[in-house]
Amino acid sequence: MPDASSIRPLRHCKKQIKKNALAYLALKQIQDIYREENKLCDMIPKERLKHR
Repeated sequence: MPDASSIRPLRHCKKQIKKNALAYLALKQIQDIYREENKLCDMIPKERLKHR
């Protein structure tokens, strides 16, 4: 049976993986937003608002 010292780092590792995954997903969403915004940069403000 594993002792407590070997389980604790594993729990921390799982939390870190979840944080990294969440940060990755947030970054991908931000990238998508900027990509779409760049497509609208040549439009006048009213047209941009209409497409958003």
